[in-house]
Amino acid sequence: MSVSTSQSNTFDEKLMLQAEQLRMYHVNLPYEVGGSMLGGLVLAFVHWGAVSHGVALGWVALLACVHAVRILNDLLDRRTLKAQSDNTTLLRRAHAHSIALGLTWGLSGWLFFSAEHIELQSFLATILVGMMAAWLTVSALDLLAVLVVNFLVLTPFIVRLLLDGGTIQLAIAVMGVLFLGFTTMIALRAHGNARENVALRHADAVRAEALHEARDAAESASRAKSEFLASMSHELRTPLNAILGFSQLFSMDEALTQETRDNALEIERAGQHLLSLVNDLIDLARIEAGKLEISMEPVPLESVLEESLAMVAPLAGKQHIALVEEGGDGLAGTVRADYVRLRQILINLLSNAIKYNRPQGSVYLSVKRQPAEGAGEGGDESEGVIRITIRDTGPGIAADKQERIFNSFDRLGAERGHVEGTGIGLVITQRIVLAMGGRIGFESQEGQGSTFWVEFPVCAPAKHSVLHSIHLPEVNAVAEVRAAPDRPQVLCIEDNPMNQRLVRQIFSTRPDLLLHEASNAEEGLAKAFMLKPALILLDINLPGMNGYEALKILKTDWRTAHIPVIGVSANAMQGDASRALEAGFSSYITKPIDVPLFLSVVDQAVMRTAQS
Repeated sequence: MSVSTSQSNTFDEKLMLQAEQLRMYHVNLPYEVGGSMLGGLVLAFVHWGAVSHGVALGWVALLACVHAVRILNDLLDRRTLKAQSDNTTLLRRAHAHSIALGLTWGLSGWLFFSAEHIELQSFLATILVGMMAAWLTVSALDLLAVLVVNFLVLTPFIVRLLLDGGTIQLAIAVMGVLFLGFTTMIALRAHGNARENVALRHADAVRAEALHEARDAAESASRAKSEFLASMSHELRTPLNAILGFSQLFSMDEALTQETRDNALEIERAGQHLLSLVNDLIDLARIEAGKLEISMEPVPLESVLEESLAMVAPLAGKQHIALVEEGGDGLAGTVRADYVRLRQILINLLSNAIKYNRPQGSVYLSVKRQPAEGAGEGGDESEGVIRITIRDTGPGIAADKQERIFNSFDRLGAERGHVEGTGIGLVITQRIVLAMGGRIGFESQEGQGSTFWVEFPVCAPAKHSVLHSIHLPEVNAVAEVRAAPDRPQVLCIEDNPMNQRLVRQIFSTRPDLLLHEASNAEEGLAKAFMLKPALILLDINLPGMNGYEALKILKTDWRTAHIPVIGVSANAMQGDASRALEAGFSSYITKPIDVPLFLSVVDQAVMRTAQS
């Protein structure tokens, strides 16, 4: 394999050298032709009275013909010259024309030799040496051309000098031989340098091609990883949708025995744990692929802390852990962060503080404003940072294990205990914090608990508040919808039989709503135009026409343009929800479906339709 690669590289270098020789030949040809013709005319003019006029004119005409042929050949070669092709034929043709030029100038050393005038001999020697020097300069890359032409140009003149037999002529002949040897040495060195330059350019080109291929491979791998993440997110969430959805329905069904409902709760708990693992693994893969999307904005801490505490309160109640809000001067502050990601960070840290606590323990949450590192007191209120501290009363972390706290899949021995986890939650938390320009750290003492903290730069509040949570409808308003004499109709467009069954089961608990179904977009559009329902539930990934294409038709047709359309999909990658809302969906629900939340969103949409 290495031999083949070496041979390939050598061959590529040969091609590059050929191409460079021909390129220089073509580039320098105009100067060479101009200088040669000018030198020939001067030579003929100076020797006009010493040689036959016919000889002088004939030689100049021959020189002109040689150059004319070379120019014509140059025009033809430019059309066929290719840098990565074998140009041996073109190079041989150029050598032939160079030999013809050398013979022509060599003939001048014989024809214009004047035995009676030493000054004319000296002038002839100067012209010939000048032609050789010029040829060496413009043809250094082509060693063969330099050596052959120089030999052909100077040899006839040296022979005439030796035949003449004079002392001066002998001295000039010796100098001519020395000059020929000197130019040969220069040509060899120049050619060696030229080859090294070509080899270096070749190596640079190879490295550039390799870098280009590596970049393409990396981009391809990144795209493949992104596609894999999106696909796996969808494929894993689809069966989890049925697991969690039906388990919630069973646990809500009072007709079932308490034992059966408890079993359903265990199924839901296991499903939620599996969903958490899936989300963590996808987040970690997205971070490692450099695909973590962060939407930075002013985030009011009071609201995100309230939501985070509400999310972990059931877990704390089950574990009999007290959640203690210690407040602080930073509670009413605003930091620059991603709202959803900041909530994810806080939920993760609070959940860990609850899970890894002692029985009847406590979790303390405080929020304090601190000056930025190196900042003095009395600065602008938008300066500094806000530190959120979460302290638990658990067993703490041994000193010899603390340096491993942010290692992936390292649970510090907790994998042998009863607490569920993967060992990547803190890794994800740390990387998200750093991606948002924040800091994270912890302190722990074995037997006395642990304290984790995150801090983010303070910023000015947003001019317009953004609601990040879904507000449940007023009870009276929902009751009015349910009491309506004609039941509102809901159309669900979903192709997965398992998901269809789940939706039917959910709506079986709501006799005030009439459910219609369609298994593809085309059937769904036909039913939508006919029924004009109060609400359309539309899956994104449908066979044939997808959800976005169907939504476009619904929103551009006067019969359905006013109907709210809720996107329901297992696509839960960063940006999926925002893309759906921008496309015109009134809401976006990700699978697995949270049944109570799903019904609240449905009620909101139906209520809006009834009021409009």
